[in-house]
Amino acid sequence: MKHMEIHELINMKAKRIEIEMALGISNIEKQHLSKSQFDHIKHEQRYNQNPFTMLNHLNNAIKTDEWIIKHRH
Repeated sequence: MKHMEIHELINMKAKRIEIEMALGISNIEKQHLSKSQFDHIKHEQRYNQNPFTMLNHLNNAIKTDEWIIKHRH
């Protein structure tokens, strides 16, 4: 169970980078992203998903998961 939570946290942090790139607020350079990450960015932009709302929900989920993992170890 612990490994699954850590794996999900890593995935959420990767997703946060994608959303930040779509918003133009990331400090990561574009050449560090994979093709699938670019595809995710294009998909979200195409279907008008609000990136600010997504980023806010994702940051809250990351914060909660980090707190849970920290207090279990």
